[in-house]
Amino acid sequence: LGDVYKRQSSGSLHYGCADKQGNIWLCSSVGAFCITLGFLPFEEITPPNPSMIRATFRDSDGRIWLSESDQQAVALYDPELTTCRYLTRSGKLSDHFTPFDAPIYCFGETDGGVIWLGGKPDGLFRLIPGKGDGFEVEHFVPTSDPYTAPASSNIYDLATDSSGRLWIATMGKGIETVSYTHLRAHETSQDL
Repeated sequence: LGDVYKRQSSGSLHYGCADKQGNIWLCSSVGAFCITLGFLPFEEITPPNPSMIRATFRDSDGRIWLSESDQQAVALYDPELTTCRYLTRSGKLSDHFTPFDAPIYCFGETDGGVIWLGGKPDGLFRLIPGKGDGFEVEHFVPTSDPYTAPASSNIYDLATDSSGRLWIATMGKGIETVSYTHLRAHETSQDL
């Protein structure tokens, strides 16, 4: 990287850090560089049905989740990428293409392997691992009580902080957080 950096710029290094995946990020006056050590640079995943992939996610078990948003489907690959199964709205996993019937924009995970799906206009889904390989699906839709459901059904991003809380970025209703098993409103500006 040093030789590449020297050849491409006369800029200086401003910042360096490592992320949770072990990548090293270097930021300079001419751009950002990512150094990935000990991993394949990428692995191609081709869904069985041609589709627009809106979101991807690797969970704590190493499985890959794909949102095929134009087909309103959620594909789940095993860690070796050898098996593709589809999540049904009831939480079962199908060996054949099955729509989830909601366009999913983002994924998240909290303690206990609980997977969260955020979508527009269908809001928030919580997937609790069940017996076997399926999930118990809970669907949260906006209500007047901010402690039982998110304020918006338009969810664009999910992130987990170091305390295990799930943060929900919405369109028009700000940011909210999930702590443990309850939703809790977070005071924000309506302009977020």
